[in-house]
Amino acid sequence: CGKSFRKIHNHLCVEIRICDSYKCWTCEKSFNQRSHLIVHMRIHSGQQPYSCEDCGMSFSDHSNLNHHRRTH
Repeated sequence: CGKSFRKIHNHLCVEIRICDSYKCWTCEKSFNQRSHLIVHMRIHSGQQPYSCEDCGMSFSDHSNLNHHRRTH
């Protein structure tokens, strides 16, 4: 294909999307890591396990909570 990659695995991820092995059974969106699927599934379940200690606002992803904390 003319592209160069450090590892064949990275090449396969781009060319044939072999990395998308974790699929959401609700909306069929695919992820290359199980942890990304778990965070995504919280959208469908409404689960928000991360709460701001200052205002009580809840988030489904820890990084969203960290971003929110900068507003205080």
